[in-house]
Amino acid sequence: VVDGLPPVSSYLLSTTPYREGSDLYLGRGAQIAFAAQDVDSPVAGIYVSLDGGLKFLYTNAIKLAEGIRTLRYFAVDGLSNAEVGQVLELRVDHTPPMAAAFVSNASGVLALSNGVILLGGESLIFTAVDQVAQGVASGVLTVEASLNLGPWRRSPVFTEGDLAEGSNAVRVRAIDRVQNIGAEASYWVVKDALAPLVQILSPVEGDVLGVRTPVFAKISDGALLQYTLTL
Repeated sequence: VVDGLPPVSSYLLSTTPYREGSDLYLGRGAQIAFAAQDVDSPVAGIYVSLDGGLKFLYTNAIKLAEGIRTLRYFAVDGLSNAEVGQVLELRVDHTPPMAAAFVSNASGVLALSNGVILLGGESLIFTAVDQVAQGVASGVLTVEASLNLGPWRRSPVFTEGDLAEGSNAVRVRAIDRVQNIGAEASYWVVKDALAPLVQILSPVEGDVLGVRTPVFAKISDGALLQYTLTL
């Protein structure tokens, strides 16, 4: 058998990459494996070079560190026929995006802070930033928010109608395009869209009032504030 042809190598990624133009992005924990085939002779080995380093004999899947990784690889058969080297550049993103929440009303947009009181007409807006780390950022895929420990939902806005009167627990997180999930940002906000209620406790209808008869009244504002007054 005359074998003048080199083997042909290929690679396999452990996760589906995100593609942006010619760039391939991978997330945390991604690995790359190599294989080769030769029609006439057994494959003797696959050689790999990572980021311009010395070539080494490939044996097991390679876990990739964060950053722009350049792999050069080629296969050799038992008759020393060597494949022309191939080059693969991968952008590995281990850093999750960071989410934040803002209050939007007629006056503008302000960063959300714990304990803020919403009087009506406001919306909560959720955004995220995917910071560049080691020269790589795959970008924000989605922002998710949860209200009062409910399920996560992909909504960039909570309107006034979404919030219950009184205290509300708000959580927000972001996911990037290679499925890195960011840490949750948690807030509690108070919706106060109802006017206070004044209730006269004493005297009651039909009582005869004297000059010094005290008046007891209760003023409540939902679950927020309650006062009992003596007049």
